[in-house]
Amino acid sequence: MKLDKLILVNWANLQPGDYEFGNMTLLTGATGAGKSTKQDALQTVMTATYQGIFSFNPAQGETTQNSRNGKTKRTLWSYIVGAADNLYARPDGAHGYVAAVFQPSEGEEGKPFTAIVAAAARVDGAGERRQAIQEKLALLIVDGAVLTYEDFCSTDKDGSLSVHPVDKIDVHLKAKYAQVHNLKESKREYLCQLYGRFRGAKSVPFPEAESAAKAWVQAIAQKEIGSVNELIRDHILDHDKVQLGQRIGQVSEMMRQISGLRKDGERLEESIKHLEHLYHHASTGLNHYCDQLVLEATDARRIVDEDGKRETEYNDRIRDAGEELERLKTHIEELKQDSSTLEESRSVVQAKLMGIPAEVERKNIEARIEEAKKQVGQAIHALLANIGDAKQLYETSRKLLGYEFAANQSRLTDALTTLSPKAAACSNISFEASQQTLKSLATSTELNTRDILELSKSLDGLDKHFQNLYQALAGANDSFIAALQRESGSLAAAIASAQERQKAAHERKSNLAGGGADYPRHTLVALKRMREDLPMARVQVLCDLIEPVDVAWQSAIEGFMGGARFNFVVETEWEGRAIEFVRKNNLRANIIQGAMCMKHANPRNVHPNSIIHELITEHPIAKAYLIDQFGSVEKVTDVESLRFTSRGLMIDGKASASRTMFVAEAMDLVFGKEARRQAYLRAEKEHEEAESLLIDLQEQQRELKSLSDLVGKCRQVSFADVGQLDRAARAMEAATHEMARLDLTEADELHKELIAIKAQINSLVGKQEESNRRIGTLQNQQKQMNIELQALLHRRKENEDKLKSAVNALRNLSTANPEISFTNLMEMVEGNLANHRTATRITDALNDARTGFTQSVADTRSALESYNLQTKHQNERFDFNLYMAGKGPYWELYRTLVELQQAVKEQLRLQRDIGLVKNIEEIRKAEDSFKDVFTKQFCYEIRNAVDNGINTLRALNKELERLKFGTDKFKIDWSHWEPEYQQYYDFFVAAYDLSESREGGNLFGKEELELQHCAVRDKLVALLLDDDQDHASQELMRIADYRNYRRYEIWRESDTGSRVALSGWGTGSGGELETPAYIIRAAVLTCRLKLFEKGAHLKIMMHDEAFSLMDERRAHDVISYIRDTLGMQIILAMPTKQAGGLRPEFNKEWSYTKTEAVGNGEVSFVTEADERDLRPDKLRDLWEQRRQAVREQARIAFDNDDEERKAA
Repeated sequence: MKLDKLILVNWANLQPGDYEFGNMTLLTGATGAGKSTKQDALQTVMTATYQGIFSFNPAQGETTQNSRNGKTKRTLWSYIVGAADNLYARPDGAHGYVAAVFQPSEGEEGKPFTAIVAAAARVDGAGERRQAIQEKLALLIVDGAVLTYEDFCSTDKDGSLSVHPVDKIDVHLKAKYAQVHNLKESKREYLCQLYGRFRGAKSVPFPEAESAAKAWVQAIAQKEIGSVNELIRDHILDHDKVQLGQRIGQVSEMMRQISGLRKDGERLEESIKHLEHLYHHASTGLNHYCDQLVLEATDARRIVDEDGKRETEYNDRIRDAGEELERLKTHIEELKQDSSTLEESRSVVQAKLMGIPAEVERKNIEARIEEAKKQVGQAIHALLANIGDAKQLYETSRKLLGYEFAANQSRLTDALTTLSPKAAACSNISFEASQQTLKSLATSTELNTRDILELSKSLDGLDKHFQNLYQALAGANDSFIAALQRESGSLAAAIASAQERQKAAHERKSNLAGGGADYPRHTLVALKRMREDLPMARVQVLCDLIEPVDVAWQSAIEGFMGGARFNFVVETEWEGRAIEFVRKNNLRANIIQGAMCMKHANPRNVHPNSIIHELITEHPIAKAYLIDQFGSVEKVTDVESLRFTSRGLMIDGKASASRTMFVAEAMDLVFGKEARRQAYLRAEKEHEEAESLLIDLQEQQRELKSLSDLVGKCRQVSFADVGQLDRAARAMEAATHEMARLDLTEADELHKELIAIKAQINSLVGKQEESNRRIGTLQNQQKQMNIELQALLHRRKENEDKLKSAVNALRNLSTANPEISFTNLMEMVEGNLANHRTATRITDALNDARTGFTQSVADTRSALESYNLQTKHQNERFDFNLYMAGKGPYWELYRTLVELQQAVKEQLRLQRDIGLVKNIEEIRKAEDSFKDVFTKQFCYEIRNAVDNGINTLRALNKELERLKFGTDKFKIDWSHWEPEYQQYYDFFVAAYDLSESREGGNLFGKEELELQHCAVRDKLVALLLDDDQDHASQELMRIADYRNYRRYEIWRESDTGSRVALSGWGTGSGGELETPAYIIRAAVLTCRLKLFEKGAHLKIMMHDEAFSLMDERRAHDVISYIRDTLGMQIILAMPTKQAGGLRPEFNKEWSYTKTEAVGNGEVSFVTEADERDLRPDKLRDLWEQRRQAVREQARIAFDNDDEERKAA
């Protein structure tokens, strides 16, 4: 089958009409005149613009139909609307037709047919963005008919062209022709039927049609040949880069999916560990809080039970006391009656005694003696007390004189120096002897006046010495006690300062233990107040949200940031209220403008070498603040660079900002867990030192207090009672002498009787007094017990209320935490009581529970921060506030812990029970899918492509056996492997064989493949996972290109028996390789078109700018070979200036020119095609005459030059 004519209607800017073709047709014209436009029209019919087959204007490198170096892209639709450099001949859209009429070749049986591509397009967009887009497409074949362009359009009366609509063309044609086959938009079916017609059949399989169409299109372009190997690889063997790239992309994506799934699995395992750690701490905290409330309820219940027992005891004791009171009252009445009888007897005896004169005198003397004894007793008791005070005063002085005070307590040392001689003056008195004498006299029933007088003599003169000693020890001025008071005042001030230091150190240590950083004092105060009063603001300190990347830079960066490290981060909607709170309460705190930072922070403005690259934070406000405020601060390596850096920082702390240079170095670091740990160790040491100092000072204070108490026990001593003792003793001695001279015989008898009666009365009175005392004691006890009982009842009411509160707390606990049963909690309380837990044990356990809860909250907060830092997905993170505000009871914190525990539990379930399982299942499926794709769609296809490429060359060699160029034949040789690629091929074979084995081995197992195959596998896997995907894709495309696996050669075999490898033949110039290249290409085309098989065949070969590298003789030989030997119809496009020598080979010429025109839409030209019928014999004669004339001119010129040389 050969092309009879081409019918064009609304095709680019060519005039509509029938364009006839001869057996040898030449297309000439200047570059861009329209030759390729005509070729693209024929290619449209031959390929239906099927993706991967057609290639408009292939000679100009437009092998990809995506761009034309800024020009309007050539498409079927751009041709229909007449596109030319973004201008359109038919801007309102158009319907167009390209049809080719094919006639049977000479000697072939068959009927002519017409293949039609009908298309409608429109221009869409505006300005530079305008483009031609599809509206309708119809593909038709009309058997047994030769159509003309009048079948597709008509001329109106006014001369304008009227084109039949595409959607109605089949109806129009069917009205005229019998065998119209409308294939609509099915390009595959069109190609199958078109190439079926070429073979004399209705249809052929699509692979055959596709192969033939590709070969026909590939034969069009004139391509530069670099070497024999490149000729076979690049010009003969097919290679679909798009499909190959898609397969590589699919395999790479699967491999990345597997790698990503594995990484996700590792992340899940790490996340689960963090979650389990977090769950443990949260659960421990909840258990501690539960223990705390149970113990509080236990203690409250114990107190109420003990109150009940004491109430019973009080009632029993009050009742017993009342019964005893009644008994004692009865007994007293009986004693009173007995006493009355004895009183009457005593009155009678006393009356008799008063009638005796000596008795009256004795009464007077006894009165005088009793008075003297009384005065002696008073003096003895006073002196006994003063002797004791004097002894204590002296001993205290001696004890103080034995103290050695510190060097800074000189006032006390000076006071002791003054005290020493005063104490020495009192050292000669025997305190024990004097005390013994006085005690003996005080207890003696018979006083010895001589002993009394000797004692008074020994005590005379001591008063002055002890007065002086007392003044030196405890006087108001210049005494030891005055010095002690001054020293105590100084020590109290030192203790107050030490207590303040200890308190500050304790708060700092507690804050660090709770997860906070080493804040300044004012920051700590402000943070505590704001968290207590503004909990919803979620106040955080910036330094707590930042982790350092490189600790070598940390000191310099923190020094540069300075106080900004302690700025507060709050929820954006709380920023205004937070600063109002700071001002109102006179706090020292800075609030970050989070909303503004997040609005203005642009990561693209961050310097590539900014210091914030050395910091990590997940908090969005903190990150925005760092970007906004410190993103422009550069890391600088030397001072010279620092001089000219607006905001810079060196690793040793030298910095620049605000056009000044300074040193920025922080001694106390606060960024990161390690800094907090070091700060905690320092705070712990500082707290220990402060406590140690405070203990020492308090010990000194206790010592001074004990000395003060010791001196305070001393009283001023006075021996003024010595004179009274002496006078009373002398009076008693004189009265005793007078008593001895009286006669008292009768009176003594009556006295004896009176004494006996009095003794009986005293006995009864004593019993009465004892009973009355007992009654008073019982009444007081009863009164006190009633008071205590009322107090107990009052306390019991309060304790019962506390018990109710504690029980309600347990009930609330069970409500807040569904995993806890209120019944079980009450059983725990009963169990504690049954185990006789004492108040001390309960208190100790409570303290442990409270401490454990505080520590667990801190541990949970730390674990939460660690988990949130490592987690990848936002929906897996937890946002819970675990800061402990105030002093309890921390209900909100407990509920938060419960919510956190439940959330962690659910996340654990998702990640452990679902995430890991799903991840493992996805990995298994992905690995199975990857192995299948890798082995069957990658390894097998490349191996198969290598083998099929050889089959293609083997078939081509069979075709070349039939073709002979003069005396020469050509044969392709592929026997040599490229060494690198043979390794790949061997691996692909081994991988596929492994997957197809009965055991279905593991491609990635350690023992399944040989070592050399494992090395290739690992290299491929590394490329599939390479982050530089462009480089990896290029490398994989190179490996996957089956054409690279062999080194190709073409042998020229002559009838003379010579055999020459073309790679070493000639110089490679003048078309030496071009000639066999055309023979090889022709063989490819005849093979794909099945030219040497029986039946009809397509015999059209179209070339664009061919034979440019050949000399004229070779070009004629090749054309003659294709035309005469192969019987092909040739359509050749060439620039006019290069076509002269080849014109004699052609019998028809179409010459194209661009002509200015009006009325062609937006385009100012049309393409004119001038048809010429050529006479090859006449043209050969003219060219031969021209050659002879040129040779003669050259000979004459040479002879003239030779004569001139001889003459010279």
